[in-house]
Amino acid sequence: MENIEEILIQLNNLNLQVVQLCEQGNLESALNIAKQAVNIADTLQQEHEIIADSLNNLAELYRIQGQYIEAELLYVKTLNMRKSLFGESHPDIAQSLNNLASFYYHQGQYTRRAKISRSLKNLESPLRRITSGNSNSFM
Repeated sequence: MENIEEILIQLNNLNLQVVQLCEQGNLESALNIAKQAVNIADTLQQEHEIIADSLNNLAELYRIQGQYIEAELLYVKTLNMRKSLFGESHPDIAQSLNNLASFYYHQGQYTRRAKISRSLKNLESPLRRITSGNSNSFM
């Protein structure tokens, strides 16, 4: 069996393929590869930021295809994994909250969206402190 680092490299490459295929409009192939990445990630039975990216990619593709129950479950799983990995004040948490808020908005679940949006606002100040010295940041 491959070691964990090799599997994570493989997952990262699959994630990059998913993004490329989406940019090319090939959503069916992107979905198949995203599912493959999540299946591989599930075999590791651990948390890692690359695994969270795989979950997020599949959630986005499910959302696009109208598979809303599956999308929501993966958005929440991604958010929880990222919170476990990074704590509450990290740019990846903001991305996950934004994805979930957008999802709820488009589903007409405005109360749930408002709750997530409040969480996002609470992140603004800590995120500025984290990124203020980073010249590569847009914030």
